Amino acid sequence: MSVIYQVGDSSFTKIRTQGRLYVDKTDLVYRLTHDYDYCFLSRPRRFGKSLLVSTLEAYFLGRRELFAGLAMEKLEKDWTQHPVLHVDFSRDNFAVAGVLESTLNTILGNWERLYGREADDDTFAARFIRVIENAHAQTGRPVVVLVDEYDKPMLDAINDEELLARNQRELRAFYGVLKGAGDHLRFVFLTGITRFAHLNIFSGLNNLNDISLDAPYAALCGITGEELRSTLGEGVRRLAVGAKLTEGEAYEKLKKMYDGYRFSPYADEQLYNPFSLLMALSKGRIDHYWYESGTPMFLFKLVVGGSVPLAELAGCRMLGHELQGREVSRMGLVPLLFQTGYLTIESYDAALDMYQLRFPNEEVERAFYGDLLQYFFPVGAEAVLSVSALHGCAVRGAAEELMALLHAFFAQGDYRVAGDREVYFQGSMATVFRMLGLQTHVEMATSDGRIDMVVATRGYVYLFEVKRDRPAAEAMAQIEAKGYAAPFAMDKRAVVKLGVGFSSKTRNIAECIIREEGKADVRMGVVDGKLQAVGE
Repeated sequence: MSVIYQVGDSSFTKIRTQGRLYVDKTDLVYRLTHDYDYCFLSRPRRFGKSLLVSTLEAYFLGRRELFAGLAMEKLEKDWTQHPVLHVDFSRDNFAVAGVLESTLNTILGNWERLYGREADDDTFAARFIRVIENAHAQTGRPVVVLVDEYDKPMLDAINDEELLARNQRELRAFYGVLKGAGDHLRFVFLTGITRFAHLNIFSGLNNLNDISLDAPYAALCGITGEELRSTLGEGVRRLAVGAKLTEGEAYEKLKKMYDGYRFSPYADEQLYNPFSLLMALSKGRIDHYWYESGTPMFLFKLVVGGSVPLAELAGCRMLGHELQGREVSRMGLVPLLFQTGYLTIESYDAALDMYQLRFPNEEVERAFYGDLLQYFFPVGAEAVLSVSALHGCAVRGAAEELMALLHAFFAQGDYRVAGDREVYFQGSMATVFRMLGLQTHVEMATSDGRIDMVVATRGYVYLFEVKRDRPAAEAMAQIEAKGYAAPFAMDKRAVVKLGVGFSSKTRNIAECIIREEGKADVRMGVVDGKLQAVGE
């Protein structure tokens, strides 16, 4: 019998009535709804937040038949029906003034057709509290409020300060009614991508419990390794057969590509991205699905507008209060990358409240660096071909051709990118190599200094030292004087040393020296706009 996956479908009702596969999270749903009255959760896009909201809606509507065979069926005894007010901001684009107001008016109008409206209710906040009070009075049951993608009106307007402030004011007033409506409410749940916005627009809700980092709810969204094997194991076996892999190899590839999310510093369990994992099982092909589903471009606009050390993102460390942030307009890139799922927790030092972060998996890392390249460079066929050729050169040890291609590639760069020119070049080089899937280390520590960049393949280790507006010979002299190759003395791979002179005027390679044991040095310079071998 074929398995039907709920790829891209966030309706709990459809999944359960149409016989689609469902990973049972209802034991956590039950616990959540009995632990808290006001609750907030942030998770990355495509991580099952909307399905969770839909599950909560079905539960509070008393749809017992939908939970047959699930953990909730045994846990819940009463199945009390409550009026549910469901706000879904995922469908609209709030980058245009007036869209939020129009959306709120539509949502409130739909509720008012059920529960009525008073003529003097002339603000969204007044209409909202009236709906809550009427729903409670008419049904005799306290109301449930569920908000999906609460932060989208802010994220859509992040590059328009005036509109951002306007949307924040509107939502702050709208949600403000929840603080004084406690007698009419059974449960309030809000979810979105980021955590920063709720600290602002929900500042009055001092009883709002943020469970985003809580260990008991770390697996509320996402798929654990145990769930993959117990619930989705048949799909993995079918994928393995179709891809001509052993079952073990299939699990290993899925883990490398989609696993690795850690949402709580107090829980070690890692999670798979549910969207990408289910897409792979549905299609029988391991691919980059999260990347294809759409990327929040505001992240990369922040990169382009500043001097962020891109090459140091993986492995960066940050204090907890810095990581959580409080104002969307003042957020740094690293907190935003963490809150949007591009970075996840590697380790946590509770004594210092210090987080070390990393990319969760190969899919996310490739997506991030791939999008950066679209900002730094055009997407024309020539650029794509040169990137592909770069990978081949690195793998086969063709250092001279590699440097010529790097020069040609950077010549296509977007010179509107702001920030320190050397940082731009070094970060961009690391971006290129990481996007190619090559092992890349920046500012790698040795016993006598730091190597600017190390790129490794199965057969070669490339040591880069870059000097801005200074000769390549000086860079090579530093590689030799500080013994940068010493850590690789016992390595069977060939070590290639590259001293690079970088021009701040052209933002490109001006000259370089390539040195490999047993071979004559190759000196390269720019001739007729191309980097090529030159004489002494």
